[in-house]
Amino acid sequence: MSFDAVVVGAGVTGAALTRRLAADGMRVVCCGWEPPGRDATWAAAGMLCAQAEARAPGPFLDLLLAAEDRWGELAGRFEYRREGALHVGLDAQEREALLAQRAWHVERGLPVEFLEPSEVAWLERGLSGEITGANFFPRGGQVNNRAIPAGFLDDAQRNGAVLRHGRVSEVLIDAGRTRGVVLGAERLDADLVVVAAGAWTDAIRGLGTAAIAPVRGQMLSFPARPVSRPVFGAGGYVLPKGEGCVVGTTMERVGFDSEVTEEGRALLERRARKLCPSLASAPPAAAWAGLRPATADGLPALGPAPIEGLHFAVGLFRNGILLAPLVADLVAQAIEGDTEAIPPAFAASRLYA
Repeated sequence: MSFDAVVVGAGVTGAALTRRLAADGMRVVCCGWEPPGRDATWAAAGMLCAQAEARAPGPFLDLLLAAEDRWGELAGRFEYRREGALHVGLDAQEREALLAQRAWHVERGLPVEFLEPSEVAWLERGLSGEITGANFFPRGGQVNNRAIPAGFLDDAQRNGAVLRHGRVSEVLIDAGRTRGVVLGAERLDADLVVVAAGAWTDAIRGLGTAAIAPVRGQMLSFPARPVSRPVFGAGGYVLPKGEGCVVGTTMERVGFDSEVTEEGRALLERRARKLCPSLASAPPAAAWAGLRPATADGLPALGPAPIEGLHFAVGLFRNGILLAPLVADLVAQAIEGDTEAIPPAFAASRLYA
């Protein structure tokens, strides 16, 4: 069977790409496991807070901010909310770090407000009395990450896209260019292949690179809702979800082991109760884990590979939900011939260096 394009992966990134390419008039097939988005996308928290994720000014912050703006165009979908986010400190050293963070955010022209402990207590009464200060980011928000892949793929199918379930085992290369993929026992022909396979990228034959590693993130949910907005601190975060909250996360390089561990659960429980003491009387309701896709430098790898017709949208690591709609636009622009669409820091060609 022949298509204009094959998208490998049906998580949030693959779904966003399929949606964009189908809207551009391509006959596109998206190949992924059933149900779509069950892996890293399902395990994520759904936070959209560029300023809390970037450690310093630079291309990565610019990419995250542009992605945050792109999500603003999707307001009204996927329970998108922008209630602001807090980054809190729990000792004198963390307070100084927050003040330094605020300083470069102000210098960069970004909205941020430093809150004293009394102001934090007024805003979020469920937080610890040990908090020494906080930065408030009014742009921060969240979405229902588990609904996104199916929603984007529904949009794509209305524009003629095809969804196929299964694992792509190989990208077919002939005479230096892509010719399609192998899905199960079937060959799907296409001159354009976009790989958005997350942590499983390196399991696909034919790519000629081994540069994406899985990083496990464990998560807990609690039936209580001690905060009203995303709160970063104590090495992780607490995020309100429905009538409860989600606490994350670990960063573990353990290969493709996606099991929840007693050590991980204990770490997250300590973190949760350090930020929100009331959670000490609320046992976790659920625990789960996902595998994030990470490049060696921790930055996304986007756009064309040295192999003609092969493009990547991989390595989004812990920012897949935030970045996916923008990444879909950038990769689509690169496919259309815009050689400046992908900033050099994120060029997929570096995977082959």
